[in-house]
Amino acid sequence: MPSPYVGGASSTEPFSGVLLVNVADAIATRLVAVSLATTQPYDPATDAGYIANAVRQWLVARYAGYEAASSPIASLAAQRGTSALGHMLRALSPDSSLQVILDAMGTTGPNSGEIDWRDLIRYRIVLEATLVARGDPNVSRLYIEEMRSRATEQRIDPSQPVDVRLAQAVTAPDGSPALIASVIVGEGADAREESVYYYWRSGTWLRAS
Repeated sequence: MPSPYVGGASSTEPFSGVLLVNVADAIATRLVAVSLATTQPYDPATDAGYIANAVRQWLVARYAGYEAASSPIASLAAQRGTSALGHMLRALSPDSSLQVILDAMGTTGPNSGEIDWRDLIRYRIVLEATLVARGDPNVSRLYIEEMRSRATEQRIDPSQPVDVRLAQAVTAPDGSPALIASVIVGEGADAREESVYYYWRSGTWLRAS
């Protein structure tokens, strides 16, 4: 087998670039699997699947030496230290909700200001579009009960880039925590901005608009 260093490696940084990211990803994937006590990936359409993958991405960024994207996981690590990620993963099960992040953070409310939910909202919007595009009825689980009749409407093309600029904490009409997310769909002259509402129900954010 030819050495990966032959041809393009720098003598000052022989372990960098794509090779570094690939090795970091392999290590992160293994650490998450050990913490979860399973090598089977969690369903990416669930909160548990999002959390496990977000921890993996955070670890890859740390090992590869680049800045991790803002996310609930980055918030947890910044506020409670990296050991909190391991404790959270060990408490994670396939049916866990986002409540495990709050438990690890030591807060009772999702709008405490300590948690950056933008990455989760972006993930949910892309997931929603993907489920609708393939006719998956599970998309209704991403909505509050009052809005589930609209869950199968195609809002965006799942191939379009999505960016969440702001996720502002507000209060829902029923008094529960809520978010207003400023979402940019598309890019360049075709980009459009939308306001998307989420309500906190049963330990997770559900779309309400």
